[in-house]
Amino acid sequence: RAESMVGPDGSTRFDGRPHGGAYTRAELTGLVRYAARRGVSVVPEIGMPGHVRAALAAYPHLGNRPDRTLDVWTRWGVCDTVLGVHDEVLAFCRAVLAEVMEVFPAPYVHLGGDECPTTEWERSPVARARAAAEGLPAPAALHGWLLGKAGAYLADHGRRPVGWAENGSRLPPGFTAMSWREPAHAADALRRGHDVVLTHHRTTYLDYAQDHDRCG
Repeated sequence: RAESMVGPDGSTRFDGRPHGGAYTRAELTGLVRYAARRGVSVVPEIGMPGHVRAALAAYPHLGNRPDRTLDVWTRWGVCDTVLGVHDEVLAFCRAVLAEVMEVFPAPYVHLGGDECPTTEWERSPVARARAAAEGLPAPAALHGWLLGKAGAYLADHGRRPVGWAENGSRLPPGFTAMSWREPAHAADALRRGHDVVLTHHRTTYLDYAQDHDRCG
């Protein structure tokens, strides 16, 4: 990332400092052990199919327009660029999740699933063909289809998939739903048979400023 936003949503200030790097497996293993000694289980989140801008900047062929060059966003928000739905994407997801399971022994793995615009799938001939081949009613249904594929892979390896419940109907069966927006989303997920964790963002997001006048 070339630089980072300073302050709350809507800020026009940036720090001008490049940010990058990655955790090593040793660092993550150490974190898991540190937490376990204190009675804490670390649940990793590998967000998909949206919130993947950095991944697509590094691996354009995983997107819906493989000829496109993307940068890493310097602000936060919801991006239209999402994972493609071709076989190579499924293989990539399985490879990432396999390594995640090697590092994190927790019974749960979070797959994100929130804030995923479907515009690219609706415009992509490849995505539309995949939706038709899978018997889906529309390209938008690829959201649940892709999460279902990733969730099934986790389940086959003894883990339980977790997803954000913006709308309970979008999570495949077998997912634990984390409701972060409206109580109605949690109620809908419960009616559909999901286990539900209430995690409303106003009370559980530790990165929120306590005082708007002092943040940033």
